Order: sequence, then structure tokens, then C-alpha cells
Amino acid sequence: ILQTNMSSYLKLGSETGGIFLLGVFGNSVQVALYNVAFQMVKPLKVLQDNIQPALYPEIVKFHAEGNYGTLKSMVKKTTLSNVLVGGVSLGFAYLLIEPILLLFTTEVYLGAIPVFMIILSTIYLTFISLCFYPLTVVMDQLKWRNFIVSIRFLFLGAVYIIGFTAVNVAWAQFLGSLTTRTFNDLPLYKK
Repeated sequence: ILQTNMSSYLKLGSETGGIFLLGVFGNSVQVALYNVAFQMVKPLKVLQDNIQPALYPEIVKFHAEGNYGTLKSMVKKTTLSNVLVGGVSLGFAYLLIEPILLLFTTEVYLGAIPVFMIILSTIYLTFISLCFYPLTVVMDQLKWRNFIVSIRFLFLGAVYIIGFTAVNVAWAQFLGSLTTRTFNDLPLYKK
């Protein structure tokens, strides 16, 4: 329970903390650009947040039953389909973001496009590896994952040194996600 709670606190602190610090140390334009970009990716974030709870019980069930062949097959199929579906969606979003943004706002907010692309790429990395948080839990690897997630605070510290802009905060979140995927999810996938 302690490790699960720690995982939630680390996620909250590293993701929401960056936005909070941007509000404290950044200027209002940077906060507005980040907010516009984040609101544009929110539907994808909601989709991701609705898919993972459907996977969690299946992974736990297969692991508890010792049905590792089915578990391995499900993880491979889910990861591959998420790579493909997410990649196609990512490509369309990159191509269509400017015209869609101009439909609803003015050219002033075009500065949100780089932030949007970075946040979208972060969500894509997370979408690819939706199976791996529950796998981490059932395989008793949560301590290791929490350690890796805590590295995200180093990226936020670098943003503090470099300067709080919407793009820098988005990059810190991307690098944090990439670190988790590289050092936790990829080894679990191979295992």
C-alpha cells in the first residue's frame, strides 16, 4: 500500500508540480500557452485514463492464475495496437493542429503548438505502455518504478535553472515519461 500511495504522490508531484511551478515562476503568457495546449490534449488523456482501468483487472487475473502465455499475448497485442493507433493519431494531430487551433482561437495562440506537440508525444509514450503499470504492481517492481519516476524531479529542477516556460515544462514531463518507459516499461516488456 505504501508503494502504491508513493506512486500516486510522485505522479501528482511531478506532473502537477511542473504546472504549479510554471504558474509561480513563469509569466501569464506561458501559463496561457500551456493551458491551451493541455486543453487540446485533454480528450486523449481521458481516453487513456479510461482504457487503463479496463486492462488492470485482466492483467491481475492472468498473473494470479499463472496464465503467463495469455498475459504475454495480451501485453504484446495491446502494446502493438497502441503503438499503431497512437502513432496514426499522433501523425494526424501533428498535421491538423494548426488549422484546428485557428478555427477556435487567433494566431496569438499558435505559440501553444510546440507545447501541444510535446505534451501529445508524452501522452503517446504513456498510451503505448498502458499495460506496464499494472504489470509493475503484480510483479512487485513498484519500488523500482517509484525510484525511476522520482527522477522526474531532476528534470523539473533543470527547468528551474533554465527558466520556467511552457515548452521547458512540457519537455521536463516528456523526459520524465521517456525515462520511465526506458528503464521500467521496456525491461518489463522484454521480461
